[in-house]
Order: sequence, then C-alpha cells, then structure tokens
Amino acid sequence: MQRFQQAFYNNLVNDNRCGSCHTRGGAGQTAFVDRTDINFAYNEALTLVNFENPAASQIVEKVYNNGSGHNCWEASPAACRVQVI
Repeated sequence: MQRFQQAFYNNLVNDNRCGSCHTRGGAGQTAFVDRTDINFAYNEALTLVNFENPAASQIVEKVYNNGSGHNCWEASPAACRVQVI
C-alpha cells in the first residue's frame, strides 16, 4: 500500500491533477485517488493499471488522450503520460 501511495496516489491526488474528480462523490467514473480511504483508491486503481505493460494502462492513455491531454498538468500531454507511468 505504501508503494502505491508513494508511486501513484501522491502524484495524482492534488486538485490540479486527478483529485478534484476521481474521489468518491466526484465527477470521475473511478475513485482511484479517493481521499477518504486509500485502500478503496487502491482497489479502484487496480481496474485501470496494466502491470505487464504500464504504458498501455487505461489511466495512462486517458491522461495522454491522443495528445490532447485529459486534465494534464504539464504543457505537454506526453510529459503527463510519462509521469503517470
């Protein structure tokens, strides 16, 4: 759980990233950065991650969004994509 928190959750939980929508009660479809229960967030994140090929993960592709960037916090969607991997 600590590795999940350090490598994934802490990088995405801020409001200027995924945290404003992807928590329970938010507008996002999955609560992979749920602010009330990190265990719940972890289980939600498991549905979006491809452990064998992280670059092919659903969440990585969504952030990149064919180069247009879904809620990307950098000037380049490719930079956001790399940070999520």
